[in-house]
Formats: sequence, structure tokens, C-alpha cells
Amino acid sequence: MGLEKVRFHDLRHTFATLSIQNGTDIKTVSSTLSHATVAFTMDKYGHVSNRMRLEAAQRMSRLISEMDAIEKDPPPPQKESDGPDPEPSC
Repeated sequence: MGLEKVRFHDLRHTFATLSIQNGTDIKTVSSTLSHATVAFTMDKYGHVSNRMRLEAAQRMSRLISEMDAIEKDPPPPQKESDGPDPEPSC
């Protein structure tokens, strides 16, 4: 069929990597893999966290740029009202 031989350990590693990349917290991944400590999981999958930190920094940079653009060209202030609009008369 053209499928490569995949070891169980490879599937475990893929599961952990994809879980972390998709936002599963490291403590949950560590527990699921039955690692003795979260530190071990971080040592093994820290490269994934580094990528996530870079992506988070890029998102924050975009947010700051958007906020800066709004500050430079703020939307017009909304009209304040003294109460509910009067009902239209027929």
C-alpha cells in the first residue's frame, strides 16, 4: 500500500506534538503520556513551545499595530442621548 512502517513511539510523539500545537496545556499532555514530571515533557517537546511563543509574539505584534492604527485615526464619538428615543407619532 505504500505506507511506511510507523513505530508506536512515533505515534506517541506525533500525538504530543499535535496536542501542544493545538493548544492543549503541557500539564495535560504530560499526564496523558504518563510522564513523571512536566519538566520532562517540556524538555522533550520544548521545540513546539518555542514555535508557539514565536506565533504568539507575531499575533501580539499585529494587535499592537491595529491598536496603533485606531489610536492615530479614532472612530468619531458616538452621540450621547438623554434617554430613550421618543416614539414616532403617526
